[in-house]
Parts: sequence; structure tokens; C-alpha cells
Amino acid sequence: MKIKSFSFRNYSDNECICTLNPMDHRIVDLEELGLIPVFINNGNVVEDGFKTGLQNGYQMPLSEMSGGHITSEGKYVFRGDPDLYPLAKYETETEACYQYDYAIVAIVSKATGDTFVTRMD
Repeated sequence: MKIKSFSFRNYSDNECICTLNPMDHRIVDLEELGLIPVFINNGNVVEDGFKTGLQNGYQMPLSEMSGGHITSEGKYVFRGDPDLYPLAKYETETEACYQYDYAIVAIVSKATGDTFVTRMD
């Protein structure tokens, strides 16, 4: 049986929900996600946000990538490159975080639409 979604809970009982393959582009196994779900689970993303939680787990500063954009469905588009479909989508009440191949991560504010894209390799 394939897992389609799961959630992380913190001590205040808020949650971060993870949906695998949110665009039904291809089958995604948990192993493909690497350490990024561990960083999300161990970081306090519900209260501190994805950028802070990922940075704390990664223990390195996250550099912003420019030139691409995230579609409303979560696809990463960079002119001249093939589009990237999310392997996973993590969500809290305030943010969505998309994980792509090549350890690319995009964080989108639900309130403002502001986007932060980085590569965690």
C-alpha cells in the first residue's frame, strides 16, 4: 500500500500535513524525499515557519534561487529547463512548502503569495 499523505504534530497539537505527489505526476516513495521531511519534522515549522525550521535542521544558511516561479498548482517553472513537479507538498495554516527533484524546495506564504526557493544539497 502506498502512503498518499501523513502529518507531523508538534507539542501544541498543531500539524504540518504532507501530501506525496500532489499533482499525480508520478509515484513517489518516501525514500525519494531524503532528509527534508526529517528537517521539517524536527524543526518547529508550525510555529517558526518552513524557512527557519529547514535551516535549523540543515544547519546551513539557505540561499535563495532566482529566475524561476511556482505556479498556483505548485509546479516549478524555470525558462529553458523542463518543468519540475512536486514530489511532496507540506502545509501548515500559513505556508505551503513544495519539494522537488534535485533537493529544490519552494516555500509559499498563503497570506501574501511571497515565494522563497532554495536548493538543499
